[in-house]
Amino acid sequence: MTDRPLRWGVLGAAVIARKFWQAVRLSDCSTITAIAARDAERAQQFIADCQSRFPVVAPPQVLRDYQQVVESPDVDAIYIPLPTGLRLPWVLAAAQHGKHVLCEKPCAVSNADMLAMVTACQQAGVQFMDNVMFMHSQRMQKLRDLLSDPQNVGSVQRVATQFSFLGDDSFFSGNIRNQTNLEPWGCLGDLGWYCIRACLLAMGDELPVAVRGRLLSPETGAGPPVEFSGELFFAGGRSASLYCSFRNQNQQWLHVSGTGGNLWIDDFVLPWFGNRLSIRQRRPSFNESGYDFNYECHGQDWWVDEYGNGHPTAQEVRLIRRFVECSRAPEAYWPEISRRTQTIMQALWDSAQSDRDITLVE
Repeated sequence: MTDRPLRWGVLGAAVIARKFWQAVRLSDCSTITAIAARDAERAQQFIADCQSRFPVVAPPQVLRDYQQVVESPDVDAIYIPLPTGLRLPWVLAAAQHGKHVLCEKPCAVSNADMLAMVTACQQAGVQFMDNVMFMHSQRMQKLRDLLSDPQNVGSVQRVATQFSFLGDDSFFSGNIRNQTNLEPWGCLGDLGWYCIRACLLAMGDELPVAVRGRLLSPETGAGPPVEFSGELFFAGGRSASLYCSFRNQNQQWLHVSGTGGNLWIDDFVLPWFGNRLSIRQRRPSFNESGYDFNYECHGQDWWVDEYGNGHPTAQEVRLIRRFVECSRAPEAYWPEISRRTQTIMQALWDSAQSDRDITLVE
C-alpha cells in the first residue's frame, strides 16, 4: 500500500469526462496522468478546456492512442467513457496490463461481454466499477439504514422509479445515444441502468425472479429504444417498476413502499443543486371517526449535508475516493452489482422483443 495518488489514464474526451476531471481534482487522492482521444487535437482541446475551469499543476500527457494509455507505466487505473459498443476490448486490455477500471454505463452490449469484463478484472486482481455516482452518496447509505429499520417502512413490497429527459431535434438527429452501433440500449441503458440499480438497492441487491419489458415508442424502427417501461417481479410477491425516456421532461425519482410506510427521493441520480440532500419518510394513517375520514400524514424528512455538484463532498468525488480505496483492496461487490444490473437490463430488452415474461436464473 502507498499514499501516492492514484494515477488515471482516460480513454476519450467525452463530455462526461469533464465531470471526471473535476472529481479527480477535488478528491485530493488522484491525478490524471495520460489521455488519448480520436486525435491529438481533440485531446489537447479537452485538457485546455478543463484547465481553464479546474486547473491542475501537472496536466496529463497526450498519448498517441488508447493502447499507449493502457500500457503506460505512469497509469494505475483507466477511466473508460467510450461509447458502450467500443468498451469491451479496452476493459480487457486494461485488465491485461494490470490497470483498475472505472467504466461508464451501461457497461456492455451483452451479458457475455459483461461477464468477460468482470472475469478479466477479477483474474488480474484489479478493481472493476461502473460510474454510477449516486451509489457513493451519503444519502444512499442513509436510505439503506432507513430500509433496514422496520420502524420506517416495514417490509418493502413495491419500488417505483423514473428517469427521463426531453430530447430536442438535434438530440434525435445527431446524438450517439440514438446510434445502434454505439449505444444499442438507447434510453434503457443510458437512463434505465440507474433505475434498475435503484430498484436493486431498495430490494437489498436481490435479483428479481422474472421481468417484463415494453418498448413504448416502436415507431422509431430499428434504432435504439427512446421510451421504455419495465416490471421486475421478486420472490414473495414483491415488485418494482421503472420508466425511462428521451421523450418526457426531466424527472428522476425513486419511491419505496412497504407494509409500514414509504420513502421518496425526487432527485436520486443528480441531486438538486444545493448542499442538502433529502429523503422523505411517511407513515400515513387513516382514521374514521363518525362523519370524519381522517387521512393523516406522519413521518419526517431526513437530510444529509452533501453538495449536489462540483464540491469535495459531492457524490462523484466520493466515488473517486472509494475507488482509490478499492484499488488497494479490490471489492467484489462492485463488479457483481454491475453484472446484476446488466442481467436485468438484458432480460427487460429480451422481454420487450419477445412480448413475454423472462425468468431469471441465478
